[in-house]
Amino acid sequence: MMKITAIKPFTEPHGTEATLEFYHRIFRPYFEEYAALTDNAYDITASTDATEIVRAAHEQGLTVSAFPSLPARRLTIDNGTQKVGFAAAQPSAMKPIIDTFCADKLVQKVFYAKNHIPHARGQQVTSLEHAREIRPSIGPSVVLKPSRGRQGLGVTVGIYDDVALKEAWSYARSSRRQSPIMMEETFVGCDLRAVILDKKVVCAYLKIPPNVIGDGRSTVQELVDAKNTRRAVSPALRVAMIPTDKRAQELVRLQGVDMSTVLNKGEAVLLGLTQSVSSGGDLLPINGRLSAPVDKVARSVAEALDYTGPLGMDVLCRDFEEPNGTALICETNPQPALFGALYPPVGRSVDCPKLIVQHYFGKATQKPKAEPFRISCQGARINELQAFAEAVAANNANIMGIQCDDECTISGTATKEEISTLVSKLLDTRHKPKYVDSAYVILPKDAAGTRKTAFNMSKGQTKPLRASDVIKTLCAKEAKAPLVTELDDVVQLNSTSRLTFTSPQVNGWFSCVHANHSGHQRLRHTLAMAGLPVTRKLMFDPGDGRGIKRAVARFGQNCIITLMARTRPQVEQTVSTAAEAEAVLKTHANKNTKTVIVSPTKTCSQVALLVFDNRLLAAYQNTEEGPLRLHPAWQTIASTCMRALPSARLLSIDIEMEDPQMPPDDQEWAVDAIDADPDLAKFGSKFIDPKSTFARQMRRLINELAI
Repeated sequence: MMKITAIKPFTEPHGTEATLEFYHRIFRPYFEEYAALTDNAYDITASTDATEIVRAAHEQGLTVSAFPSLPARRLTIDNGTQKVGFAAAQPSAMKPIIDTFCADKLVQKVFYAKNHIPHARGQQVTSLEHAREIRPSIGPSVVLKPSRGRQGLGVTVGIYDDVALKEAWSYARSSRRQSPIMMEETFVGCDLRAVILDKKVVCAYLKIPPNVIGDGRSTVQELVDAKNTRRAVSPALRVAMIPTDKRAQELVRLQGVDMSTVLNKGEAVLLGLTQSVSSGGDLLPINGRLSAPVDKVARSVAEALDYTGPLGMDVLCRDFEEPNGTALICETNPQPALFGALYPPVGRSVDCPKLIVQHYFGKATQKPKAEPFRISCQGARINELQAFAEAVAANNANIMGIQCDDECTISGTATKEEISTLVSKLLDTRHKPKYVDSAYVILPKDAAGTRKTAFNMSKGQTKPLRASDVIKTLCAKEAKAPLVTELDDVVQLNSTSRLTFTSPQVNGWFSCVHANHSGHQRLRHTLAMAGLPVTRKLMFDPGDGRGIKRAVARFGQNCIITLMARTRPQVEQTVSTAAEAEAVLKTHANKNTKTVIVSPTKTCSQVALLVFDNRLLAAYQNTEEGPLRLHPAWQTIASTCMRALPSARLLSIDIEMEDPQMPPDDQEWAVDAIDADPDLAKFGSKFIDPKSTFARQMRRLINELAI
C-alpha cells in the first residue's frame, strides 16, 4: 500500500474577496513568469490529440487505420504483430473498469479513500435542499460540480452561502443534465495537470486563473482583447477565450476596478477563480519542477491502478516546488490532454504523443511495405467501379496498378494504410461509387480451427439476460457492499486480500464503441480490413432524400429503412418503393436523426455466435426446425471478428448465412452486427448458471480486470 504524507493544516480564506486576495498572493510570481516568456508560434492550422498520435505513429513507420478518413478521432495503429486502438490519446489497452472509473468523480473519491490517496472530501447531493443541508458539514467554502463532466463545465468554486449555492446548482444542472451533482470542500491553491506514462510524470503544466497585467496605458477590456487575440493563434488556447461576462465583471469590481479602468504597469486583475484553460486560464509548463512529495501524489493513482498507460492527473497543491509542498488529487482523466504539453503558449514543449506511441510499440522505425491487395465490391456496377478506379489512379500515385475486373473486384499494390483509406472511401456514402453496397479486403484463407465436431445450435431461453446482468450476479456473491453511487456499472469486490473494484462490462471501450449503433460505419470498416464481408447496407445523411430514394429503387425489392439517432434506432420500417421511403422520412425524421440506413430484407438465415476470448462457445438460431448443427469452420470467422476489435473479450456476432451446417467457404455469408453486451440466455442455460464452467471462467476474468 502506498503511503503518502497527509496535507498540512491550512486556514482557507473565507469569502470571494478573501479568495481573490489569496489568489493574487500565490499566483503573482506565475503571472509575472508567464508574461516574461516569449509567446510560442506554431506553423499549424488544425490539429487534435488524434492527429498528433497519427503523426507520431507515422514518424515510427507504423500503420494507421481509421474511418471514414484520416485523421479521425478513433483509429488503430499496428506494426504487423500488435494492434492498439486509440480514441484521441486513450488506448484500447485500458481495462474497462479504468474507463468507468475515470468517467465518474464520485467513483474516484471512493477509490482514493480505499487506497489512502489524498483528495478533497465530498459527496453526492441529490437536490438543492440536500446541498443546503450538508454544506456546513463539508466546509466553510465548497465546490459544486457534475460528477461526470470535463473542461470545467458546470463547476463553481468558492461557494460560501445559500445564494451562491442556488446559482451554482442551476449552472451545474444546466451544464450536465444527466450527471449526478457532487459537492466537495474547497482546496485553495494551485491546479496543475500532470501527464502520467508508465507510472511516471512525463510533463506537467500549471493552470493559472484568467488574468491580465497592466501596462500603464490600456484598459482592462483592451488588455483582455489583446490577450485573447494572442490566444486565438495558439492551438491549445484558441477555443478558450478569457471571459468578460457578468461573473467576470463582478470579480473585476471586487478588485476595485472595472473593465474601463487603465491598470498601472504590473498591476494584475483576475477575471475568474476557476483554474482551467477552457475557462480562459493560462497554461505554464513546469516540467521537472515538481518536488518529491507532489510528484509522488501525482503518480499515486497510476500506481494504485497498476496502470502503465497514459493518464491526465489534475493535482491541487501548495508550494509544489518546495520540499515540504503538499498536494491532493482532484480527478483522473483517461485523456491526458496532450495539446497543453505539445503546444504550450509559452515555455518548452514535450512530445507526449511520441512518448505514448513508443510506450506501446518501442522506438524502432520501419518503412511500411506496399503489398498486393484485392477488394470485393458487392452490388457495384462495373462502369461505376471502373470510373472510381481511374479517379484513384489519377489522384494517388502511391497506389500502383489499380484496376477492376468483371467480378467487381478492385486490385492493385499499396501499403496497408492506403488500403484502409481506399476501403473507407468505398464504404463512406460521401465518396464511394453510387452502387457499392459493401466492400471488404480479400485476404488469404486462414487454416480451419482444430475443432472437428459441429456446434449444437441453441434455441435458448425466452427471457433475455444480458451479459452485464449475469456478471453483476456473479459479482454479488463476492461483493462486500454495493458502491454508493448512481453509476450502475461499478462493483466493489472483496474476493482478494483487499477491496477491489470491477465493472460488469468486460469489453474495453474500443470494442464497445464499434459495436453500438453510432459506431456501425467504423465497425464495417474494421471488419472489412480484417477480410470479413459485411451485409449490404447503404448509409445516408437524413437530408439526402434523393440518395435514399435512389437506394430503395436500386435494391428493386422490399427493403428496410432505419432512422438512427446517435446511439439507438428511432424507426425501422419495410418499404417497397421510393415514395414509401419518402413518406417514412417526412413522418419520422427529426432533429435527432443522424443517419438513415437502407438495406435489403433478410433472405438468409441469421445465426448468432457467442465468442469468448477468441473461442466460439455456442451458436443460436431462432427457428422452428429440429436441432441444428453449426459447422466447426465458423470458429475461424468468430476468431477473426474478435481479433479485429482490440479489447474485445466477450461478443455475440450476428451472421447472415445460407446454411449453418456448411462451411463458410462453400456459401455466401456476411457479418450483420456485433453485440458487446450479448443476451446470454438465448445461448442456453449453462451460460447463466452461476455454477457452470462458463461462470468460473467469467469470475477469473472479472478478477483479472479488477483494480
